[in-house]
Amino acid sequence: RLGNATFRAEQRLYFDTWDSKGSSTDVRYLMDVGKRLRVGPHARVHIQTAASFYQRKYIALLNPDGSLDLPKYRTTDRELSQLLSLTGGGSIRYSLSPPEEKVQFGIQLDADTMYTRYFDALYIKSRLAVWSVVRFDVEFQ
Repeated sequence: RLGNATFRAEQRLYFDTWDSKGSSTDVRYLMDVGKRLRVGPHARVHIQTAASFYQRKYIALLNPDGSLDLPKYRTTDRELSQLLSLTGGGSIRYSLSPPEEKVQFGIQLDADTMYTRYFDALYIKSRLAVWSVVRFDVEFQ
């Protein structure tokens, strides 16, 4: 807590048995504007490596006995490829309860834009997403 604002940072490191590794960093700076209103920006960076069996395309080989030689595990799902996502936006929260109440009710609006770049995908190289969320929350002291 920094005076009338809160700085919040989260870091997530990820690895799995598919040899995919990832890192997500999420930060928010929430500022109190009066006793009931809180606003602030939001930013997130996510990067990941491809799963060990991901390939943009696969080639089947015909064995001398007529059978096909294919990898046991295979995917062309771009979400399992190497990628980078950048997110930015903000939020505004209004407290429906007076500050002295033990139970606080609030309503919040979040709005974000996310750009994702796929480094080894066949058709879609990037995407842009825009979304918002309206939520109702309760805080107990």
